[in-house]
Amino acid sequence: MAPSHPVIKELSEPFHHQDKIQAPVKIRWPRIFYKPQTRGRSYVDNELATDSCELLNYPDINESVEESKAMENNCNKTITDAFYEPEYTGSYPPNPGYRLFSKDLKSLTSCGLKALADEEDARAQPEKDLEEMGKPTNKRRTVFSFPLDLFHNPELELCHPKLDIEKAHQANERGVLARSRFYSSKGECSWEPCLVLSYDQDRTDFLIEWVKTRKSKRVKRLNLILDRENESSFVAKVVEAKCLKRMVESYMRCREYIEELPFQNPELQEEPLRIKLENMAGIPLCRRYPDLVNSFIESFKIEYRQIVKKSILLHKYFVSKQDFERMKALQIFDSEQFKAPTPMQGCLPLDFDSESDFQCKRRQISNSLCVAEEAFLLGLLRFYKEMDITDVCLFSPLLFSMPRPLQLEDFRLIQEDYLKEMADNFRNDWVPRVVAMIDELAPPTTEFSGAALEKLQRFVHRLSLLMTQQLLDVVLQSIDKYRRLWEQYTRPGNDTLTDAETNTAKTTDERKVMLNLNLQNLYSMPMFKTKLKIEGHDFLFDPSLALIGNTVLLLLDSILLAVKGIEDLQSRVTTISTIYEFKEMKSLECEDFRFVAVRKTIEDILERNFVGPKILEESYEPFKGLAALDIESFLELWKGENHSIEEYEEIITNYLEVADNAKRNSDGEVIFGLFLVECSSLGEDLYIKAMDVADKLSRQILESTSVKNTSLCEQYTEIDTRLNDACTNPEEMDELRKFVASTKKTLAQLQDEINQSAKVWEMLSRKNYSIPDQDMDLYWITFGWPQKIGFTLEECINKLNQAKAKFTSELFLDQLKLKNDLKVLTEEIHEFMKLGDIDSYEERLAYVLEIEAKLQKCGSLGDLYNNREQILGLVPTEYPQVEALGKEFEQYGLVWHICCDFMHFLPQWMDGPFSAINAEELVSNVEKWFRSAAKCSKQIVGDCKIVAEELRKRIEKFMVNIPMISSLRNKGMRDRHWKKLSDNLGFEVSPHGGFTLSMALQLNLPSFMQIIDEVSEFASKEYSLEVTLDKMQAEWIGVKFDYVMWRDTGTAILRGLDDLQTLLEDHIAKTQSMQASAYIAPFEDRVKLWLGKLNLVQEVLDEWINCQQQWLYLEPIFGSEDIMQQMPAEGRRFKTVDASWRRIIDKLMKNPEVLIVGTDEDLLKSLNAANKQLEMVQKGLNEYLETKRLAFPRFYFLSNDELLEILAETKEPIRVQPFCKKIFEGIHRLEFQPDLAISAMFSEENEKVEFIKTFNPKDAQGLVEKWLIQVEEAMRESLKDVTLHAYEAYAKQDRVEWVLSWPGQVVLCVSQMYWTAEVADSIQKGTLQSYHQKCNHQLELIVSKVRGKLTSLERKTIGALIVIDVHARDVVKGLANANIADETDFEWISQLRCARIFVMNE
Repeated sequence: MAPSHPVIKELSEPFHHQDKIQAPVKIRWPRIFYKPQTRGRSYVDNELATDSCELLNYPDINESVEESKAMENNCNKTITDAFYEPEYTGSYPPNPGYRLFSKDLKSLTSCGLKALADEEDARAQPEKDLEEMGKPTNKRRTVFSFPLDLFHNPELELCHPKLDIEKAHQANERGVLARSRFYSSKGECSWEPCLVLSYDQDRTDFLIEWVKTRKSKRVKRLNLILDRENESSFVAKVVEAKCLKRMVESYMRCREYIEELPFQNPELQEEPLRIKLENMAGIPLCRRYPDLVNSFIESFKIEYRQIVKKSILLHKYFVSKQDFERMKALQIFDSEQFKAPTPMQGCLPLDFDSESDFQCKRRQISNSLCVAEEAFLLGLLRFYKEMDITDVCLFSPLLFSMPRPLQLEDFRLIQEDYLKEMADNFRNDWVPRVVAMIDELAPPTTEFSGAALEKLQRFVHRLSLLMTQQLLDVVLQSIDKYRRLWEQYTRPGNDTLTDAETNTAKTTDERKVMLNLNLQNLYSMPMFKTKLKIEGHDFLFDPSLALIGNTVLLLLDSILLAVKGIEDLQSRVTTISTIYEFKEMKSLECEDFRFVAVRKTIEDILERNFVGPKILEESYEPFKGLAALDIESFLELWKGENHSIEEYEEIITNYLEVADNAKRNSDGEVIFGLFLVECSSLGEDLYIKAMDVADKLSRQILESTSVKNTSLCEQYTEIDTRLNDACTNPEEMDELRKFVASTKKTLAQLQDEINQSAKVWEMLSRKNYSIPDQDMDLYWITFGWPQKIGFTLEECINKLNQAKAKFTSELFLDQLKLKNDLKVLTEEIHEFMKLGDIDSYEERLAYVLEIEAKLQKCGSLGDLYNNREQILGLVPTEYPQVEALGKEFEQYGLVWHICCDFMHFLPQWMDGPFSAINAEELVSNVEKWFRSAAKCSKQIVGDCKIVAEELRKRIEKFMVNIPMISSLRNKGMRDRHWKKLSDNLGFEVSPHGGFTLSMALQLNLPSFMQIIDEVSEFASKEYSLEVTLDKMQAEWIGVKFDYVMWRDTGTAILRGLDDLQTLLEDHIAKTQSMQASAYIAPFEDRVKLWLGKLNLVQEVLDEWINCQQQWLYLEPIFGSEDIMQQMPAEGRRFKTVDASWRRIIDKLMKNPEVLIVGTDEDLLKSLNAANKQLEMVQKGLNEYLETKRLAFPRFYFLSNDELLEILAETKEPIRVQPFCKKIFEGIHRLEFQPDLAISAMFSEENEKVEFIKTFNPKDAQGLVEKWLIQVEEAMRESLKDVTLHAYEAYAKQDRVEWVLSWPGQVVLCVSQMYWTAEVADSIQKGTLQSYHQKCNHQLELIVSKVRGKLTSLERKTIGALIVIDVHARDVVKGLANANIADETDFEWISQLRCARIFVMNE
């Protein structure tokens, strides 16, 4: 066999000509040359030597002395012995070569660099150029010699030396200290110190300078050891390279030897080979590329010669002792392990009875063989002639002859109809005909004797077996024919693409190129036609690929199902038995390896043929966003984001390009072997949709621009109208002037918006969008407004200048007139101040009002003229006379105002109805008038002062009656109070019957003020209680219970009760305080009734809230059928309460008034009864939960609500998943299979542990605790099993790789178990110091792994292991320092140790 690696293949190509040998190049050997194979592990004390030996897992070609002696001894044996010698032929694998080599490596690494120096030749060995590599050193035979550095393993470099050189240069140092081989003039070799100056990337060598001689030299990597390197590690690198070098050179010699062997056997015939090639690749393809076919045939011939010569060599190697010794001397060994040839034939000893004779045997055959009877033989011949079904096929021949491609539904119906027909024939024709034939051949059962009946039974049994076999053959050949139908779509002519061929095709263009390879079908027409179309937001095939695949496989399954249930012949034949027992004819089972292989083949064919359509679908990936686009939502969202014109243009351009690409890149029909994909309508739909989006975006920005243009025209029109307004006064002129000033800024903004509209029009023109005429007309109107408004603005400015001159002259005249009016008004006021006579108060008030109006008018005109002076830019004129006259006249006017008001109200109060007097208003007015009259009498002079004094006296006289009026006009005075007052006064006093203030004065009531005050105060207290009670009752009017429908229960619950309870408690407290008042007597019955109603509402509300809380808690629990079945008694009680609750809520919905619903005593009784029932239900529920917790104690980790939620989901175990992390601390979730079987557990970090035994929660029959106990058991057993396997793997696998192969907790446990055992062993052997070094080395390897690429789970595991390893190392160091020599020492037994305990069931 030729080497599989491409580099080895290149090195091992046949050497037809010696002069064509090319120099090998620097290679990076594949990991297979360094990765350890699955072999036994050899332990040595030096860990580094062990790891290095594991890397070198190939046998040493130059065997050790012991191996050579063993080989020589084998050669001295005979050829026969050599042929059958297991160790010689390789029948039994000998001990791996690297085990012996590891001992040599151990001695070499212990010797260090001296070992490498001793192995070198005495003469100098300078570095060779690459051109000299691999050239033969002997003309007679090629002696392959490769430089050692070619086989250097770069993966053993933790840090490349060039990085050290770069760091040294950065630190301004010349180079890095190292050592290299130095050859003296006598040819002696030694490792001398040197300085590494640089590294040549192209030549892959280093420039060094000897420390002693200061001379320079270029050396390779394996001729250079840095001071920072470990000598043992460096020796391991060199030894490994030498081993690999010897192996490759030996392999090359073997290849050359095979090339030189003469070929004396017949050549490979070309014509049969050409026919086979055409059958495999297809005649059209072979005829299209004849040169390629000839090249293949020639390569086949060459390979055939090589194989024949290699077989001859193998034969000689194992048979001829002379050839074996000669090849051994020439070191002709292949890298693979030779095996002895297998014998062509052999003999098996059998027992033979020599005393038996022919006649005896003949009689035995005649008596036992059923076909010895002529009737049975004829029947058998008749079966083969008339009822043989070996040529029947369960696959419809129409599917081979119908024109393709077919519709999937037609394909399915044709095969199903044909299969149904054939199945009916088997059941209703084939089996009955055979039964009829047997009935014709055999008489009734009663006529048969024992031997004859036995022969008939054998004959029927033989026919039964024959029919079963034929039915099996029919099924096998049918599924084989079905397989061959699909295999034609895997031939080279169909060019089906594989995933590996398409992974590199990343862009759409690359995928298109690959798809074009399948456009022509070179072998057969596609079977199915499917259509690629847009479905919702994605691209889908119609019919889908999954449906096609499922249909093809279901039709294959239906072939087996069609022959199921056919009655076996032995149960149909009544001749041999009178007892009927149905027996089914055996056929092929779906688990049969032949059917499984056919099904797997078809699945693979379908998968390979699915690749092309999937690539086609992926080629439309750039259009997926367009297919999923909801145009209306997108346009609405885009419009709301206020995009710029540039963004609009960019997105419109993008959609136009998408539309063009969709139309240009969409083929009509594409053939992919099995499928013909129609995608023309998809391209057209994408084109239409993209164009629609671009058109609507253009329309959107056009509409928004037209709306903006309409607004601009309206604004310009408004500005134009305003500029044309006339100015009738300075104020209008000022407003117009301000408008003109602000308009200039507005016009600049409007011009910017017009410019934006112009950009939109230019953009739409570039996109060839057709703009409607009305939008175009509106645009040009808008575009003309700036010029038009400019002319209007200039005319308005001229108009303002003219108006200013006009209004300035008019203002001067108006100011002169105002000054004259003030002079006349001053004279009138002075004349009025001299008037008196209190009885003429009405005439004087009219004069006061006239003067006040004139003063107000003069003040307004002064302010107006000052404002106009400011508008016109003049200096404001002051009018001090107006303010002075107002202050001077103010007190005189106030006297007459008070006099008029008092004289007006006094008769009404004295002689009007006493019940009409508003005491509060009367007191306020009289006091205010008295103070004002007293003030005015001090500030004015003349007759008017006399009027003020008189007015003050009259008011003061009336104020004597105010206390009596206030007491008698108290709001709390009722008829009972007037009666009580009359009784205390001794005469009748009543506010009714024409009672006036004058009458009260006549009755001299002011002299009885003490009695009046007492009655009035009592009335005030009672009135405050009455007002409070009325207010409380009024607050409850319209107060209703607020309710909300509760989920999907069909009923409601109360909500928002906090405010209601606060109001209720406040009113109960107020009512109770009123009840204790001394003034409650008139309202005592009313207060008692109100308090009782409030208490009833409070009691109902408390019971209602309690019932609602329990109902809300229990309703979802007893809404589960599982809970109802497990707690039937409590379920019935809850259903009773639930019905009562629903009746109460229905009644509430009809009238939710609190005072109506809350005062229903029947409601209170119903709620009390419901609460008692709910308490019993709650008690039973708690007892039920306690039984569940006792059955599965881990339920104590859950609250009642969580436990009930679990128990309510007995039919859906997956819903228990969220509670796993509470029940089991380390389990985050479980893995459920499609049939709900539990197969694994996951931690929170997604670490998976497979269960060694799966189980299905359905088997627990609804008992959650039962299958959770199974989870607990499976968890323990699985962890035990994983820990055991991890323990065993630790001894066979590299520790770093082992850490990443097992769960984290298992890694920590097993690691500690081995640490405990190894420490105990080290204590016994007294090697704690060396074990401490081993711990350090293990820790370094683990830490170096952290620097690489790890998952979060692996990093977490290694982090925890590092912490434990550091502690373990420190413990070992402490034990070593303490010189512990016995396992029973306290320092050791006080440590936490883990050990494996062996039990009987392990």
